[in-house]
Parts: sequence; structure tokens; C-alpha cells
Amino acid sequence: MAILDVKSRLEYVGDCCYPCPNCGGPAALAVYRLDSRPKVLGLPAARLRRRYLGICSGCGARYSLPEDKGRAMEKGGPVTLFISDISPWE
Repeated sequence: MAILDVKSRLEYVGDCCYPCPNCGGPAALAVYRLDSRPKVLGLPAARLRRRYLGICSGCGARYSLPEDKGRAMEKGGPVTLFISDISPWE
């Protein structure tokens, strides 16, 4: 049995129309939430990190979105993305 184990979970949040900087097309970004949670001796511990990933439906380029914009998308509120909001996924 492992003493420390980290599990990641990817969950679909929604779509956002945005002109992709990679392909230039007005494609939809599929937005996902990525949670990382460690387990210590098999028991879940506090969430380490929450990140939001946007994937272009045209070319498949991946982008990192700010946490406040990702949470607003999860709640179903209106979200406006700017070119300064997204960065290439690391």
C-alpha cells in the first residue's frame, strides 16, 4: 500500500466560443476542470490544485484558463475571454 498517492480527475465544464490563436478559426473551446487530490494512507486529503483546461475543437491546441473564468463557466454565468486570459498549457 502506497503511503502517498496523487489522483487527478478531469471533468467537462462547458464550451466557450473563442478565436483560437493557433489555427485562427472561430472554434469552440471545450473547457475542463482538472483536480489533483493526494491520498495519504488511502484517505483523501485536501485538494492540491484546481486548473482549467481549454481545448480547441478545430486544431486540438490546449490552453490554460484563469481560475475565476473557469469557476464562472461552471456556475453557468456569462464568461468573456480575452487574449490576455489564455496561455499555452504547460
